[in-house]
Amino acid sequence: MILRALMAFGCLLALVLAAPVAAASEGMEGEDGCPDTGVISGGKFLNDLCWSCMLPIRVAGVGASGRGFPGDMASPMCVCPSKSLFGVPTPGMTAGMWKPTHFLESTRQPWCLAALGTRVNVGGIASLMQGDATSDRTQVGYRHQHLYAFPVGAVLDALTDSVCSEGSFDLDLLMLTEIDPTYRNGELSMVINPEGALFNNPVAIAACMADSVASSAYRPIRELFWCAGSWGLLYPLTGFASGDSSPTDMSLGGTRLLALQHKRMLMNKTYGNSAVCSAHPYPLLPKQQYRHQVIHPVPQRRSNDWTGSNSLLSREHRHIPVVGEDWVQILWRYEECCINIP
Repeated sequence: MILRALMAFGCLLALVLAAPVAAASEGMEGEDGCPDTGVISGGKFLNDLCWSCMLPIRVAGVGASGRGFPGDMASPMCVCPSKSLFGVPTPGMTAGMWKPTHFLESTRQPWCLAALGTRVNVGGIASLMQGDATSDRTQVGYRHQHLYAFPVGAVLDALTDSVCSEGSFDLDLLMLTEIDPTYRNGELSMVINPEGALFNNPVAIAACMADSVASSAYRPIRELFWCAGSWGLLYPLTGFASGDSSPTDMSLGGTRLLALQHKRMLMNKTYGNSAVCSAHPYPLLPKQQYRHQVIHPVPQRRSNDWTGSNSLLSREHRHIPVVGEDWVQILWRYEECCINIP
């Protein structure tokens, strides 16, 4: 396990050292309108990561209360297949912690990977999906969202002998909304996601007020899965927002992408008794499983936010007009695993 962890840290350092030096141009737009944020190319993801956000840690049920934890967590003890005993069910104790597992990126330009400081050249196929880049830029209220796997979470997995580790040591681009026609077309989105019509009524909308208060004061309300707290309504699952490029819009757009990924069974639930032996796909957005840390344009170095928490004090001042309208966030995920007792 120690060797595996050292190899993982070596991969991360190699990623930073091999990347182009971006200090002089960090945050500045290139000729194609795609900025180099320096998050990966400049190593900001290591310098500005909120390392204290891994706390609190829960072991065998100790520390299982308070606003720092999700609700409905796993029991203190568990029985799961053992890695060292060829899959024989073995008793153990549960352990849970917050891990940085993904990047969430919100950009104005299509195919712009701001975290990597580059733009993907897709040639003529752009017109078949999301249109011409220059005309896209003027579309009010729409942002493209990108989801990456974040390898630091895999490094933390390497330090524990848990059977539910699912992290990868690769920096993978998991999803671009440029290839998803439903994310840009409200009518098509309603056809694919018809459940959104159930929440387009005064009662469902009023219920989101309670989620807004709870997300800011304590933690999101798990049952109100159609709400994103003070960030807005989760439905429709498209990239359109108010159009003022506010931090709330950026936060809501990334949350909608997470909801889509969960609905398509492409993301897992990683806490609770059902997930303690192995994470499993979950069709609804488990809001209490995630916290969000801004890494660009102005990083949160000592804190992160619940899904839907009020952004007045934590996020609004991080918005920089023109040069700071492309956002990159680190997604923190709460994971519980069964550590087998030898």
